[in-house]
Formats: sequence, structure tokens, C-alpha cells
Amino acid sequence: MKKTFRAVCGIALIAGLLVAMQAPVGADQRCGNDERLSAGNNFSLRNHVWNAGAAGTGWWQCIWNTPGNQNSWGFDWDFPDNGFQGVKSFPHIQAGWDFDGGWVGPRWRSQINAKRPITTSWTVQLNGFSGHFGEGTWDMIYDIWTHPTSTPGHAWSGHKPSTEIIVMLARGNTFGGDFGNVAKNISLAGATWNVHYHWIDFGNGMAWPLFTFQRTSRTTSVSNLNLMQFIDWLHVRNRINGNHYVTAVHAGFEICNGKGSPDTTNWSLNVTSS
Repeated sequence: MKKTFRAVCGIALIAGLLVAMQAPVGADQRCGNDERLSAGNNFSLRNHVWNAGAAGTGWWQCIWNTPGNQNSWGFDWDFPDNGFQGVKSFPHIQAGWDFDGGWVGPRWRSQINAKRPITTSWTVQLNGFSGHFGEGTWDMIYDIWTHPTSTPGHAWSGHKPSTEIIVMLARGNTFGGDFGNVAKNISLAGATWNVHYHWIDFGNGMAWPLFTFQRTSRTTSVSNLNLMQFIDWLHVRNRINGNHYVTAVHAGFEICNGKGSPDTTNWSLNVTSS
């Protein structure tokens, strides 16, 4: 689930275009909107074209993984530039709580006050991106969710998140994160970041704060990154409630336009629960 400031896309899978996809031989692939693939016991891949009114026509997007291999999965897309400059899609891998009340992997008990590590490694090859970071408008992010309870249910049935935290590793062109400055050039987790704030509001009480940590030097590979450092940075500054819980981590690409075939060659996420 993504947000209002990044916009709304349209769904139009055209079978004739699927021949262009880059999934390796033997991979399991899904190309329907919101289709999912299991990525082991603790993770799920989701082909999420969340913004279903703005993509126009002539586009496609797929997810794929190599069965039995946690370190071999990826996404393929082609979104022609139709003039719409918001996010159209967010294909991603996820663990923990989901908006529909489901849960991927074991239940977490990760209270923010406890400051228990949430460590991750992620290496991506950006196949099909002209000039490496040059073609299209996109970003590569971790999307972290918190709740007042460690066992939230369906978001639209009274279990909306209390905070969303994005850790942005890379982006194409100048897309993403440039709104509501909180801090600039902070040193955290071995890199320098700009911190931004936005209020997400879907109406009818479905609203929450979003904080984005945007890496000032782009990377597509991190090793043993502790996501709790970003959460704790907000906590000690009274931006989030320390009695709340980290309930989900998603990792993927927000897409506005262009082509891409990012392949993951290394992936791990370890959540230390109480």
C-alpha cells in the first residue's frame, strides 16, 4: 500500500508485451496485478501496481523468483512516460504485517523502546537501466511500518499504521523524498542522509506520518544495515512513540516511468523479537 502524495496508476497488462521480460530460465514468474510469490517461509514477493488510475496503456510489470533460492528474485517493468509524475507501482518483497491483516513469516514482538536490531543485507543488479541510474524515474527503498500493538489486523478495519518510515537507498533522475525537510546531512548507519516528513491522508481517519531517510550517495548494495538505527533516530527526537512496535518491513522499487529489470543477488532480513 502506498500513498497519496505519490499518486495513482492504471492497470493494463498486454500479453503481447510479456516477451520482453527478463526472468531467468527456471524462475517462477507472476505478471498479474497484486499477484504474489512465496520467497521462503519468512518472505513474500508482491507484484503491487497500487496506483491503478494513472499508468495509462502499453505497460507491463512482473515479479519472479528462483524456487528454493532466497537470493535470486527480481522485478521487470516498462512504464511509458504518460506525463503522470507520481508513483504508479511498488513491486516488493515483504515480511511481517500486511494491510489486509495477513502476516508473512513469524509474528514479531519488536517494541521500539527495546532497540533490538533489525538487520538486513540487499544487493541488486540494475539490468536494463540505461546509464545505470539514468533511465526512468524510480527509487529503491525499505518501507517500515509501526503500530500501537504487536498484532495488528486489517488496516481498513481499525488497524491503521502509526508511522511509516522509508529508507531510500537509490533513485533514478531526481525522483522521491524531496518534501518537508527535517534534517540534512546526518550521519547514520555508515552513510549520510537527508530526512524528510510528509503527512499521508486517505481520508476517513486513515492517516499517518511518513518519514523518509534519503541517502545522499546512491547505492544498490547494503550489508548488515541496522534499520533500527533509523527508527531510534526518530524515537529519541520524539517523532515516534517508543511504546509502539515495528510490524513490517517491505523492500522494493517505487516506479513512476521507464524500464527496469533489477535482480536481487543477496537478500536477508533478521528481526530480533522479545
